[in-house]
Amino acid sequence: MKRMRILMSVTVCYLAVVYLVRLTSGSSPVLSLIDTLFIVGISYATFSAIMFVFQNGFLNGILYSFRRFRAKSKKEEYVAQFDDLEERKELHEVYAKKEPFRLTAPLFYIGILSLAVSLILSYSLYT
Repeated sequence: MKRMRILMSVTVCYLAVVYLVRLTSGSSPVLSLIDTLFIVGISYATFSAIMFVFQNGFLNGILYSFRRFRAKSKKEEYVAQFDDLEERKELHEVYAKKEPFRLTAPLFYIGILSLAVSLILSYSLYT
């Protein structure tokens, strides 16, 4: 509960700073609000998507393919001195699933909500 309060206060401060910056640039207040909601929404959604990719181990397959490629390369003797793959004689590694980040879902929901509100406001403003 305490983390959610901190997240909400950080989000409100982020919204206020971006809104004030957009408002001082000379645009209308409604347009500044739409721009602010979009900027906050896209940044939160992107950051939470990156966190989701890391927590689910998507990059583990890429690391595994690099190790396989290294093992099949012709310069195996030179490259093998930098790690312990030759001692293990196996390529397959089992990666443990990481503990999920607690802020991934709330950041994603705030981001999607901000994007939806900015889309609705821009649609109502321009139609």
